[in-house]
Amino acid sequence: MIDINAIRDIAKHHGFKEVQFNQVSRVIAFEKESPTRCRINVYYTTGTVASCLDHPRKGKTQLFRRNQSLQDIDAIFSNPRHHTGVGYYRNNDKGSWQPVDSRGQFDGRKKIECDDARRWRYIHSTQDGFCNDSQANQIAAFCNLWHELRFSSGMVTTADYLNSMNPQEMESFNQALVRIGAPSINICRDCEENQCKCSECVGSWCCLTEVLLEVARNTDGVVALFKLGDSNKEGDEFDGKLVEEIMNCPCNNGRIFREQYSVQLEKLKRQLMSLTPKIRREVIWWYITKHIQKYEPMVPDRNSTDFPLEFYGAKYCSDAIIQAHHEYGELSYAPNGKGCNCHGI
Repeated sequence: MIDINAIRDIAKHHGFKEVQFNQVSRVIAFEKESPTRCRINVYYTTGTVASCLDHPRKGKTQLFRRNQSLQDIDAIFSNPRHHTGVGYYRNNDKGSWQPVDSRGQFDGRKKIECDDARRWRYIHSTQDGFCNDSQANQIAAFCNLWHELRFSSGMVTTADYLNSMNPQEMESFNQALVRIGAPSINICRDCEENQCKCSECVGSWCCLTEVLLEVARNTDGVVALFKLGDSNKEGDEFDGKLVEEIMNCPCNNGRIFREQYSVQLEKLKRQLMSLTPKIRREVIWWYITKHIQKYEPMVPDRNSTDFPLEFYGAKYCSDAIIQAHHEYGELSYAPNGKGCNCHGI
């Protein structure tokens, strides 16, 4: 364990301000705004240091280092730009992280990774004992394939297609989305320029949802999704959706997507099932709550006579890992941005 006061002294010496101290996840974080924003998270029990720097040309650059000594930490705080030279920078046009070498050039020896994959590598680096290097690579492979399918260019519902609908067709289309738990789409006439949600994939939504729920059901018997944000008073009906109701989506976009990407969807399912149960549960919970917003998966509670279901996350997920998801967002995303620190949406 590294001396917390020694870390604070180093940060203060180099002009950094302490912005977070969390004893649950055992992290202490610092920021510095000049000349560009830099944030450094130090996990003082493991020696993991995560940094994210706003590069003047490339945008955000991030790097995770493990088993750092006080001398290493002092060198990082002394010259963050030098020590983030080797790592990943954010390509905002593609929503991915590009690997760079010590000269800041693209490193073809490493793979481009989506933000979800980098997030889970952060969890691997900061949460001691969660997974090993091989398992981290398995999670990253699942995330990258998920991202590829979710935003497959072959299944994008274009603005031209949506704008061709009359008001009645659009209303019917949105009602179908809402029935399966997806957000409705608001059309703007200049969405091609502004990259709004009109250009997101629609067909992939229900197919990826089916993969998640099938594995969750087979692993732990997930039976329903509970709608968050609405209080259910005594005597009220259950406010949620049964798994079977969501998995049997009849939409035409989903049918086409299943036919076109059946091999990749089966591969995605195998990748998720190949994870150990502990890791698989964390990944399942995170993706369900990211993908199906405002809903929480539920499993049978055989010990309760009042309410026969319990929250999946409360039963199987670690508070420290959930907190680490928030810390990744605070490290990697712009302050006061529109994204969710825990889910990146």
